[in-house]
Amino acid sequence: MRPEDLIAAAESLLAGTPGEAQCRMAAQACYTAALHMAAPHVGVDVGRDPVRHAKVRAAMRTARFTDAPPQHILVLANYFEDLARLRQHAEYWPDLPFDADHADQALEWMRGVLAAVGR
Repeated sequence: MRPEDLIAAAESLLAGTPGEAQCRMAAQACYTAALHMAAPHVGVDVGRDPVRHAKVRAAMRTARFTDAPPQHILVLANYFEDLARLRQHAEYWPDLPFDADHADQALEWMRGVLAAVGR
């Protein structure tokens, strides 16, 4: 699946008046798109590495790239940690409210990343 497809899914989930479950799922989709975009540039195989989340987060936080990253990955590095936090909130803290503002923020960040593709 392409990251662009995950972003499109997040947009669909947030259309209209989304419920909390749709908001949580949209944020998760945004993070998953970010993970798959970043992983090749930090040397992580997301399909095989059981600690992929921690490795990608650490590498993005410290700009440890395996290549000269394209512009959209540099943009993504600015948001990756926050996307990871939103994903954790969405997945692991069901007793804390998660609303459209949370999901919209994740989607806005990923739209900015997609806008930087090809620059």
